[in-house]
Amino acid sequence: MSSFGRGLLQVAFALLLRPAIASQALTPYANFSIYSLVPPFNSVFNCNSSCQAEQRKALQLFYNETRGNNWKVSTAWNSLDVSSGSSDNQTHCNWFGISCCSVNNTVQGNGNTCNTPGGVASITLPNNNLDGTLSEDFIAAIEQTMTIIDLHGNSLYGHLPERPVGLDHPWMANLQSFNVARNNFSGPLASLATLSSMMLLDVTFNQLTGTIPQLMGMPYIFTLCLAANQFEGQLPTDWWQPPNLAFFTAEDNNLTGTISGPHFNWSEAVSYTHVPMVLDVSANSITGSIPPGLSYVPIRDLNLAANSLTGTLDGMAGIEALIRVRIDHNQLTGTIPSFSSTSLQGLSLQNNHFSGFIPAQIGSESDLRYFHVGSNVLSGALPESFSTLDQLQVLNIADVAMQHDLNNHNSRGEKLPEWLQFASRQGRQASLQDKMLCLPVVVASTELAALTSITMYPAYFHWQNCICAAGTKQATDANTGWQVCIPYSAVSNATVALSSAFAGTAFAMTAALYVIATRTRLFAKAVAWHKRHVPPGRTVTLVSTDIEGSTALYEWNPRVAAACNDLHDNLLRASLPEFFGYETGTEGDAFLLAFWEPADAVVWAICFQQMLMTGNWDHHHF
Repeated sequence: MSSFGRGLLQVAFALLLRPAIASQALTPYANFSIYSLVPPFNSVFNCNSSCQAEQRKALQLFYNETRGNNWKVSTAWNSLDVSSGSSDNQTHCNWFGISCCSVNNTVQGNGNTCNTPGGVASITLPNNNLDGTLSEDFIAAIEQTMTIIDLHGNSLYGHLPERPVGLDHPWMANLQSFNVARNNFSGPLASLATLSSMMLLDVTFNQLTGTIPQLMGMPYIFTLCLAANQFEGQLPTDWWQPPNLAFFTAEDNNLTGTISGPHFNWSEAVSYTHVPMVLDVSANSITGSIPPGLSYVPIRDLNLAANSLTGTLDGMAGIEALIRVRIDHNQLTGTIPSFSSTSLQGLSLQNNHFSGFIPAQIGSESDLRYFHVGSNVLSGALPESFSTLDQLQVLNIADVAMQHDLNNHNSRGEKLPEWLQFASRQGRQASLQDKMLCLPVVVASTELAALTSITMYPAYFHWQNCICAAGTKQATDANTGWQVCIPYSAVSNATVALSSAFAGTAFAMTAALYVIATRTRLFAKAVAWHKRHVPPGRTVTLVSTDIEGSTALYEWNPRVAAACNDLHDNLLRASLPEFFGYETGTEGDAFLLAFWEPADAVVWAICFQQMLMTGNWDHHHF
């Protein structure tokens, strides 16, 4: 959860812990009634002098077991010698982070209601460098009087407190808030989920395992934060039942299975009431579809992102309380519905398989600020109704098949809706398509000034005002029909392939360059040497040629390969007479040639390589 969200929780919970104005009898929530915001105390316990001494001793034990000498703040914790038997039994109530229940049943320092006069009611030591465990002896000494334990942001480890076997009284019966977020606790949640007075339970960012217990044991629970642990199994089937549960976060765990929802008959649906709720179970492995009964729960913030959900959004389209929705990175299908909520502020549906058009009714969501639907198979154009979304800040329709209607240019001649335009003064910038530079798309109306982030593929505006980056040229993708930018080649693939086939070694290339300058002289000397020393027909020099890689060239492009092969054959046959060579046979693209002497064959081979490199290759073939 973000720091902003956690701040809201703290403020909300602080309001809940204010003294109750009037008590209300506990009603079984099978009747779906809203409970009193402050639970009745289940146990009245008067902590006498013996109890106070025991608690003071337990606090000193806690100090030692959590390396109190390394705490950031430990004011007064070392001011009392526990073994001295001091008569000032409540001296520990002045220690830093400790508050006791006064004789008038209010917690010292904050005025919250308590029902255990004389006892330690609150331990609040967040972010204080505590390092150790919560021992059984420490918990046993304080559990009957505690209402608040806040130890978040430390380095505590071990298991969370467990109810002792054979205990003869309700365990931690008055505990309303337990916050140990951002520690290193391990093991199950277990007993803490059975405390009937619990209103806030925050164990985020620990290493807890096992399943999340059913929530029926915490009828007054208001805030339940279980994120960033290693919980597994299915989400509790009664997650929607505690009527005061306003914040339930279990993101970033190992949850599997499906999400359960209410199954009401008509009378149950009419009587069901619940406070507006935040539900975040993102980044798990939850499967199945969104249950139809979800529309009965007044969810205001819904985050199901990064799971493996399938099916459609029909089960949640009727939630009237929705403000923010994140269901991105799933496998949902169907069309995007028209939501019943009139207060929608954020909608993130990207990376699914939604198809069809964006509903024009979404343009009536006057509070909409974020709209992410990229990486789907949506088509059509942006609804004109979006022109009235004066609160919209982010618009993302990247990686979809949407395109503006070619027959409906705006008044500026742009392939965009009237409320969008190209920012010509900013110059072309890199787009979402590789190597393609386009003018940015910005709003054209001052009423949409809040919309500062627009993300779309150039395909939406039909690549208008786009060019390819240096070293690339525009082409049409055969699969999608989209315009793409492909690299230029200094020499075409076909030319490079054929030239490489005859290139040979670096020595041969060097020799070829030499021959270009001295070709006439070499030829004259070769003929003279031949006439002086070798009678015609006395010896024969055979040369076998082959085009290297010709099979791959034909597989790549048979038409180009055939044209290149014909030009090779014509050049070869035309060069033979000059060097006293004769064609004696062919097989495929290979030739068997005969020369009067080796010198003729060598000079011919060098000169023929040069002829191939400077030949009149017809580039329309490539």
